[in-house]
Amino acid sequence: MSFIEEHLDGLKPRIPDGRSFEETAAEGFLYPWNHDNADMDMMLQALRILQPKVVMELGTFEAWGTLKMARCLNWFPSKSFLYTFDAGHSPANSLGGSDVYGIPEQFEELPLVDWKNFPKNHKAYQGWSSWGKVISARNKRLKEMSRLPNVEVRFVEGITYDTLPKVMPEIGVWDFCFQDTLHVTRHIIREWKLYREFTKAGSLVVFDNIATHENLDFVDWFKENEPNWIYKRTEVGDGQLWAERVK
Repeated sequence: MSFIEEHLDGLKPRIPDGRSFEETAAEGFLYPWNHDNADMDMMLQALRILQPKVVMELGTFEAWGTLKMARCLNWFPSKSFLYTFDAGHSPANSLGGSDVYGIPEQFEELPLVDWKNFPKNHKAYQGWSSWGKVISARNKRLKEMSRLPNVEVRFVEGITYDTLPKVMPEIGVWDFCFQDTLHVTRHIIREWKLYREFTKAGSLVVFDNIATHENLDFVDWFKENEPNWIYKRTEVGDGQLWAERVK
């Protein structure tokens, strides 16, 4: 029996203070990480059951979830490897371009967004002007993870379209993957095709934010194009798609 069939329905997300997600759902409007705490708690439960050797995370951001996963992996009896990928210093196309975040067209073709010279009166500036704080928090957490004795964490910086083809041969077959980069179907599919071949029966992937944005049709695409995988949607927070290769 697959993990999804045997265990997924039994994963009951809880908030760190001990209350259930249902008890605190409304607080997500007050505390932005509420939904993500619940989603991550479900994944940590899965990691404790699976005890994977090779874990991937696409979308490090400030490494909040990365650290939680690394601490979990560190308790396993044998050494694990965690590869976490992030766009880095906010490349323009990683933010989705003008159709998603309203970045001016003249910035879309740049490899990196030059936030120091970004027009401060533009609507996109306010939402992304604190990127330096994100990088600082991420670096601090990555340093903490480097001291964990039983898990090796590697941070891979750059657009995944470029980095995945280079790094996947080194990673080889992965056991668990958390996909949390740009939540747009065309991007998820393009990214997925770069790492799906490095799987085996039992490999488990969790696609985040499937119930929102422009990616609901990804579920239909997955059903039509991945016959060797079983999948199930969860409704916690912004929704996730859990998929497991069965043959």
